[in-house]
Amino acid sequence: MRIFVIEWPDGEQAWIAADTKVEAMQTYCKTTDTDLIIDFNGDEEITELPESEWSKHFVKDDNGLLAQSFEQWMNENDDPDVIAATFWNEEDED
Repeated sequence: MRIFVIEWPDGEQAWIAADTKVEAMQTYCKTTDTDLIIDFNGDEEITELPESEWSKHFVKDDNGLLAQSFEQWMNENDDPDVIAATFWNEEDED
């Protein structure tokens, strides 16, 4: 798998583990209950985070502390998923 970054014009970002950009968008939409047609307007950018950068990015725990690097996360997970987002709020989940 690879890591893709979705970046919105306001600077918000989401990092998704997936095999392709299409799978990354599908995973993001399914995980966040986002409608691709309604919620995306084409100003977003999706790029691949080079594997050489994975150890420099971190997943935070519920207390905002660094829990593990993206590299560690990728080594422990085999399925596509949203790894992190700058706007993620656990209270918004059902």
